[in-house]
Amino acid sequence: MDFLKLKDEFKVQSYDSIVLATTSNHSSDFLRLPDKYINGQKCMSFSIANPEIATQVIQVFDGNAKYIYVDVERKQDIDFVSIAQQNIQTSRLREMKPNDLAMEAADILIYKTVKDKNSNVLIVGTGNIGIKLAIRLTERNYNVYLHGRNNEKVENFVMMINQMLPKYSKKIKAWHDEPIDVLCSMVSAIEVIDNSYIPSLKQGALAIDGGIGNFSKDFIKNAHLKDINVLRLDVRISNDLLNGIDQSYNSNFFTDIKGEKDFNGIHIVSGGIIGKEGDVIVDRIHIPKRVIGIANGIGGVKPIDSISETEKEQIAIINEEIRKEEK
Repeated sequence: MDFLKLKDEFKVQSYDSIVLATTSNHSSDFLRLPDKYINGQKCMSFSIANPEIATQVIQVFDGNAKYIYVDVERKQDIDFVSIAQQNIQTSRLREMKPNDLAMEAADILIYKTVKDKNSNVLIVGTGNIGIKLAIRLTERNYNVYLHGRNNEKVENFVMMINQMLPKYSKKIKAWHDEPIDVLCSMVSAIEVIDNSYIPSLKQGALAIDGGIGNFSKDFIKNAHLKDINVLRLDVRISNDLLNGIDQSYNSNFFTDIKGEKDFNGIHIVSGGIIGKEGDVIVDRIHIPKRVIGIANGIGGVKPIDSISETEKEQIAIINEEIRKEEK
């Protein structure tokens, strides 16, 4: 692959950043993926399974890409974060979790498409995405069934998930050919969903290929004959979540809200910091807008009737400074 040509395309077509991800599928060391749009900016996207190629790509685009987004999930023996940290000189590093975005996309797709919460949803796959999706959809109170190649593993996950679900939530079950309204496959293998699933799918059911390439050609053909809606999961569904994750890197929480310091000789804390007894708790550390109270030293706020005269004076001083700022 001529990475310099890609670099030229990056400049000519006004790309903003690049995205480096990987999959459990070992079919290729390098693939150009569809462009992503993060906060309205066009990103050139790649799937890479070779550390040397990852190094080359980062070195070529460093300084041209505003951000270099890297997959933190170790689906193969490649550590994008370490490679990026060692090779990025100018661009800014951003870590991302594509598995979570795939799960969110599948969850939103099912939620928006299947309104009847009594629907039976079959999750095929006991990997990272499948289990997270099974938990999410059970929490949404669909009737969720789990299926995989290893029955013992399936039963173990069913027991684990049911132990962690809210008390009055529906319980997830292992699948034993119950009729299905939604099939969502999250397997890292090619064409593992075959015709054997067709009889269990209801007329007009929804079949989602979340693992991309999970459905056999015969399954797709026969599913269409049964008026089953066959979809390949499009992770652009969760783009807004990706935008939010990216925006959180630039959040002012760690600069303006969380912290502790002396303010006119008074020790103030904010942003979840558990202060020592007598510390004044405020809403934000940079230019406070409101006094929350006086820390009791054990994670709470002192009742008004237990605040000392000195502490009342400290609150008054801070409130006066707040009024001055507001003017």
